Amino acid sequence: MGFRVHLVVYVLVSALLVVLNLVDAPEDIWFVWPVGGWGIGVLLHALNAYGFTAGVTDAMIRRKLENE
Repeated sequence: MGFRVHLVVYVLVSALLVVLNLVDAPEDIWFVWPVGGWGIGVLLHALNAYGFTAGVTDAMIRRKLENE
């Protein structure tokens, strides 16, 4: 649920930034920097939310429990 909210907010704000940039200063394209940077964060959130890092997390938990 948290990832979906993050994704929707990202898409809406990114669209707003694109429109704002193209209306205000179309000769200077700057929206790619905040959209790209935030996009990396969204990608990492997606990887975490959908279990692509679960194997790493499980291994870390297992090691921690074995050391105690």
